[in-house]
Amino acid sequence: MTKEIWKPVPIPGLIGYEISNFGRISSPNYILRTSLSTKGYPQINLKVNNKGVTRAIHRLVALAFIVNLKNKPQVNHKDGNKENNHVDNLEWVTNIENMEHATKNELKPKIISLANREEIKKLWSTGEYYQRELGHKFNVSQPVISEIVNRKRNYDRV
Repeated sequence: MTKEIWKPVPIPGLIGYEISNFGRISSPNYILRTSLSTKGYPQINLKVNNKGVTRAIHRLVALAFIVNLKNKPQVNHKDGNKENNHVDNLEWVTNIENMEHATKNELKPKIISLANREEIKKLWSTGEYYQRELGHKFNVSQPVISEIVNRKRNYDRV
């Protein structure tokens, strides 16, 4: 079993925060909670020099733990699971490599039919479901459900 290793969070001006090779972030006294981006990636909101910054956890793990000799711009989740930010599941890739991985592993955006969008809205309006539950039921992330039920987007594609 891999041991959890902690390193300073690689954000200039941020002091006292650490990130682990498991994808967890800590302040001096506790583990911080993450939220999900609208694309389903765990992220963290922090204050740096009195300004709010939001960063994707997988990028912070890669910056802290994975040498990027070829200066590749993107971080890929090898298993396709956006919430698995363990260092062993991440790798630096080019945009083309990332797209090829998504195509090969059928990770491309899914189409949510009008009927499913209407069903999501109907189920949400009953008050009997959490957004995360609906996300699992329809195989999309909680932020996608949020955008559907709050009518922020039409969401023909996810």
